[in-house]
Amino acid sequence: MVCASLKGEAQERKYRERPFVYFRRIVRKPKVLTDGELEDLLSAALAEGALTEAEVEEITRLDAVIRGQRLSDARTVYLAVEISAKIDRHDVERVARRAKLLEKILGVVALPVVAGEALTVEGADVVKQVGTWAVTDGKLAEIGASSG
Repeated sequence: MVCASLKGEAQERKYRERPFVYFRRIVRKPKVLTDGELEDLLSAALAEGALTEAEVEEITRLDAVIRGQRLSDARTVYLAVEISAKIDRHDVERVARRAKLLEKILGVVALPVVAGEALTVEGADVVKQVGTWAVTDGKLAEIGASSG
């Protein structure tokens, strides 16, 4: 269990430290939001009534939130990212749900993204169904990817 935990932490660090390398085929100028930036965004949404406390808590469980410019039209978008060594259907479903919550913030477009070493067959099926982006082994998987 400790080994799996360390592997997961290493995966998260890898994707958070070099967003340009891993997410540049989804957005231009990808930047991982700091905890402070995410807190400001979520606190404002909470104060405006756009999100409930439970929804804010759910969003904070994302492994990363990345801001960038969508390739198709340069509009600012956010990537809601779940990172796991082995991406399964639960990771895909969870990130899709959390991206929808993030989109409840006025004016925010959020794209769900899963990232990790490998995508299970079951996970790939759900990626196709919900249109989630998938980055595996550091490369954009062609399945399920859409322009958001």
